[in-house]
Amino acid sequence: GSIKNHIIGEMWDKANVTAYRKVFGKDNVITQVTIRIKGTDMEAVVDAVIKENGKVLFKEFKSGDAMLSPAQKKVYELMGQGKTDLLEPIGEKARQVWPDSTKFKANTVEIVSETSIP
Repeated sequence: GSIKNHIIGEMWDKANVTAYRKVFGKDNVITQVTIRIKGTDMEAVVDAVIKENGKVLFKEFKSGDAMLSPAQKKVYELMGQGKTDLLEPIGEKARQVWPDSTKFKANTVEIVSETSIP
């Protein structure tokens, strides 16, 4: 049922974050970073944003048959197209990645899925 899926999703999230922190360092992996389409209330919370040698990687963890929300789909589509001018990072977590929000640059969000958990 949905509780099992939720728990698996949380574990999948934690397992990935732990692994990425081991590779990139704790301070370079920021979780739950909000990106909004400017002038709207449409936003997506990216599971993990990884800072690596001046580059920024975006990761979304999906388990089972979990789907992107309509807002995530739209935001991630714009990010994948590099439409930085239409998007803005918001909140404290976003400031950890981009202390100067003018340095924000949209990029493809990689969906990290698992299909092997029964």
